[in-house]
Amino acid sequence: MSSDTIHVHQCALIITLRCTLNCKLCLVYAPYYKDPKDYPLSEVERSIDTYFKLIDTCGTFNIQGGEPLIHPDLPAIVRKVAQYRGRIDKILLTTNGTLLPSPALIKVLSEFKESIQVNISDYGPELSKKVPQLITVLEQNLIPYHVINYNGSHIHFGGWLDFTDHTLKHQTEEALIENASKCGYRNGGNLAIRNGEIFFCYRVARRIELGIIEKNELSCVDMFDHRTISEKRQNIKEILNAKYTPACAYCIGKQSGAVHHPPAEQLTKEELVTGVERI
Repeated sequence: MSSDTIHVHQCALIITLRCTLNCKLCLVYAPYYKDPKDYPLSEVERSIDTYFKLIDTCGTFNIQGGEPLIHPDLPAIVRKVAQYRGRIDKILLTTNGTLLPSPALIKVLSEFKESIQVNISDYGPELSKKVPQLITVLEQNLIPYHVINYNGSHIHFGGWLDFTDHTLKHQTEEALIENASKCGYRNGGNLAIRNGEIFFCYRVARRIELGIIEKNELSCVDMFDHRTISEKRQNIKEILNAKYTPACAYCIGKQSGAVHHPPAEQLTKEELVTGVERI
């Protein structure tokens, strides 16, 4: 592989922050947005096209939310991503098992079933009520799927990590480097695309929104700004090769040794109003 080639281990495309659940430790903080929105199709398609000008190949490309099946233009978004399937090892569509796919979505998933897998996060029958029906629909149409178990025994990754604590944790460069080196999100490069911007991970995006870190070229790549494609590619290389991001100072990192929590605990009505993020 050429030194000029940019390969990203994993990328998450956030197409909506709306969700059918209110999970306390949501990785994209969906319940904490007072007015969550679907990102417009034109913007999402432009983001996808620009992203594949800025990187060369991708291991997994995950279409997600929030709950992506909420987005009215999901079939068109899947089709747009599938245009780049020759440069992606695996396209994933992650859903929480609360909704069933539309006929239009089934059609496009069937068309590209050699390249796309539906990942179903199963939080148990009380929350992920549609999982049995969803599996039946996917099997009837020969669409590949994988169920990620988040209830009962043998919970995936042992449970969820708490990234809602944004207080300062690592003050020296040595501590920052050590923490980041152990973080699973830094293994090979894990990027998040949202609203025309690329972040190393979603924790970076959230800490920019909360005013904890600055929005600059060390934390974010604006895909639609005035810079050339070459300049933006160099920016991505710098972020991928950096020993840590500014947001790492406030993070526990994705580490197997960190405290794990029961998945998909739902926020109470009071918590939805007040929020439980700690700054």
